[in-house]
Amino acid sequence: MELKKLGKKGGSELNIPLKVFGVIFGIVILAFLTIVVAGNLRDSTGFTTGDADYNVTQNVMTNVTTGVATFFSNLDTIYTIAFVVMIIAMIMIVWTISKKATVGGGTA
Repeated sequence: MELKKLGKKGGSELNIPLKVFGVIFGIVILAFLTIVVAGNLRDSTGFTTGDADYNVTQNVMTNVTTGVATFFSNLDTIYTIAFVVMIIAMIMIVWTISKKATVGGGTA
């Protein structure tokens, strides 16, 4: 019985955490760039302080920074759910493998 299945390129398919890290890192980079661009937009648009366009730009900047902060404050919940799902999956895999291994019933 072979436990490790190789992918099409011969590598293991167990590099999912690396892909998840890459996605989260990409989100972090995009959030940072969005905040920087919005900050530069706010400072360089040439709107006067009481102007409606200035207020819209301020509202967009506030919404972006609040949204990014809320997302990253919820990451601990997302990680907790992901770890619980991984633990349940590992238990199911071990249970399935042990059940298949004991079905034979032969003596050594």
